[in-house]
Amino acid sequence: MPKKPSEATAAAEVQSLEMRLRGGRYPQLRWGERVPLLEPVEGGVRIDLRELEFAEPTLALRLAASAAIHEEAEAPFEIVAPRRASVRNYLARTGLAEAMGLVPCDCGPDVLIPITQATRSNEIDPLGEELQEMLKDEPPHVASVSGAVMSAFSELCDNACTHGRGQHGMFLLVQRLDSRLVLAVGDLGVGIPAHLGRSDRRLATLDDANLIAEALRPGVTATHGPKRGKGLPDLLEEIRTAESPSSELRIWSGEGRVIHRFPKNRREVRVVGAHTRGTWAEVVLSLSGNDVSSGEAQG
Repeated sequence: MPKKPSEATAAAEVQSLEMRLRGGRYPQLRWGERVPLLEPVEGGVRIDLRELEFAEPTLALRLAASAAIHEEAEAPFEIVAPRRASVRNYLARTGLAEAMGLVPCDCGPDVLIPITQATRSNEIDPLGEELQEMLKDEPPHVASVSGAVMSAFSELCDNACTHGRGQHGMFLLVQRLDSRLVLAVGDLGVGIPAHLGRSDRRLATLDDANLIAEALRPGVTATHGPKRGKGLPDLLEEIRTAESPSSELRIWSGEGRVIHRFPKNRREVRVVGAHTRGTWAEVVLSLSGNDVSSGEAQG
């Protein structure tokens, strides 16, 4: 009769995942899409960022979300810090210092709210009050877009905590990068395409990208009964009328990617091969004459 494998042998058979993210500025989000968000990897995850030359808010949020997934499952999770000091320092300031094995550091004046996880709706209001107070202390050119920022905060955070229906709640990061103010929110829930497609059978034939675009159209909603926020169409209008030379609303969910740019009022709708769990959104507001579409958040 063959011997049963020892515990040590069994442990060795548990698969772990090691992945390396490398490259320059473009395309940043593809790096974030490679971060494992679906299920915890039993043997743990090691994400090697040593060759990373650039990072942006949504990548930082996805790293934090993956860390949360593995922490809950008590599975190992490690981030190998980038060699490039500017990228390493950027990720540390967002709140990922400990995950990279570094000494925790101050977030600095450019990070208004470092990566924050909220699992319940009643945690949103205190965060909003904190952000509003911070914006009051900012220079006039920053405070001038505070209305749009607070509308984005309320709508996106509430959607992530309630409609997302994910056990991990939502992940938030707010920062001022160069001459741009960026609010990034993500969740690990069902995602806009699945949520909207299930609620309205007439939309079931649309691909994920066009389902996201539908969610931005006035009168379209997947919510029944009382709702807290104004809705994505109203948020889009708030961004359009903000005192910002240029602005963007970016939404990634399922296999859909939608970017709406102002003042050109142009929308990019596309389907990609990578699937994104939940909904990840960024509101980017230019604080000067710079066009937000000409570059991303600097590391």
